[in-house]
Amino acid sequence: ADAVRPDARGDAGSAAAGLPPGTIAVPMYANARGDDVQIAHLELTEAQRRAYHDFMRSRNTAILIVECNYDVAHSTWRVKRIRDKKARPNAISTAWHTMEIMAEDITGAELVTRLCPAASTRGAGSGAAASGAPASGR
Repeated sequence: ADAVRPDARGDAGSAAAGLPPGTIAVPMYANARGDDVQIAHLELTEAQRRAYHDFMRSRNTAILIVECNYDVAHSTWRVKRIRDKKARPNAISTAWHTMEIMAEDITGAELVTRLCPAASTRGAGSGAAASGAPASGR
């Protein structure tokens, strides 16, 4: 989950960043030792930006914690859901690790191996999960 902030009116910066006309960049942050660090941005059209600002005003908040997916076809981040029970963005190490997993396009079995190495080797004696070798079928 990352934090997004409504104060990012990226009109001038968006053109410089190579975004399509009428699109703005809303920064996304992770937490690094108590400081919020920008790690990426969401691209919003003008209509999406207005809806975003209206939503933020209706909640009377300056920060919104969201879970995002990366849209490979459009090379951009998309909001998946609002994490309204979270008060802070994920630690930067969690954010980077999540992005690495997404970039590697690992399988479910590989994810279990990486997150729970002890569980994946119990009773598995051999095979990709036990050896740490990549599983086939990507």
